[in-house]
Amino acid sequence: MTSKHTPGPWVVHDHPTDPYQYGHHVTTADGLTVCSVTYQLPVSTLNGVEEATRIANARLIAAAPELLEALIRLESELVEDKYGNDYEPSPFENLAVARAAIAKATGESA
Repeated sequence: MTSKHTPGPWVVHDHPTDPYQYGHHVTTADGLTVCSVTYQLPVSTLNGVEEATRIANARLIAAAPELLEALIRLESELVEDKYGNDYEPSPFENLAVARAAIAKATGESA
């Protein structure tokens, strides 16, 4: 499977990027911005979203490439052993959940 998203790893920068825009910025290791979880004023709560929640959201986004890769590897191991034996249908009931998450992240059908 080839990736269409910006390759990881992604990192979070928890500091303002300019005097007027505060936020948590998710970038590639070489500094390419993937996304920003921002706000206009340095307040602890903005529109009911706590600062800790904004940081947690940025960290979850930054972990996305690694989470997707881990899920793809686990999905593969659940249906095929190291000798190439295929176990479809898999006895693991959560495999459908894993496949749906992979499909959502990659834009493909489950």
